[in-house]
Amino acid sequence: MNKDNILEKIIPDEILEKMKIENVYEVLNENLFPFLNEDEKEFVLELEKFCIELEPTIDYDKDVYVLFPKLGEKGYIQRMNPFKDYKHHGMKYEVLLGLIMSICDAELDLARLASGILCGNPCYLHHDGREEILKAYEEINLGTKVGCIGITEPQQGSDAVNMKTVCKKLDDGSIQYNGEKVYTTNGAKADYFACYGVYDPANP
Repeated sequence: MNKDNILEKIIPDEILEKMKIENVYEVLNENLFPFLNEDEKEFVLELEKFCIELEPTIDYDKDVYVLFPKLGEKGYIQRMNPFKDYKHHGMKYEVLLGLIMSICDAELDLARLASGILCGNPCYLHHDGREEILKAYEEINLGTKVGCIGITEPQQGSDAVNMKTVCKKLDDGSIQYNGEKVYTTNGAKADYFACYGVYDPANP
């Protein structure tokens, strides 16, 4: 962070020293480890080591997306679904990833979640063997491309059941969307969009 942009320091240095990420993780682990098995503890310690090394390099004047390739190299874009040969994946590992990454940088965690989970999940679950979707899934997880999601609508909010966006399958197999989306997290930087809609508004 550019220190010239800091107008006033509120927290004294002696308290900031105690709030270092290493100390926060130490307190977290004391409370968390009794509920984890050995594989989960191993994952947490590896991720925390990565975050401790990453945190001093973060430039808060830049987009977090420049950090995506670093996350991708370690398989930290998401851990909900299998990718490559990473053995730790599933809901619990994704929760642990989000918890630990958000302590390091909450903005980075939200951005990687929107890309890897909100956009990546549909790619993993509904690719139907299509190469272009499998390619998107790989690039998102490698952190070389950014994904976002289109659910929120102006009048509906994020109500995924009562969306106004209507989908129509065309003769060539593609899908046509007719609607409006707002607050597409990562949208301004995204390479891939997972857009939600309904075929029959009366039976969403």
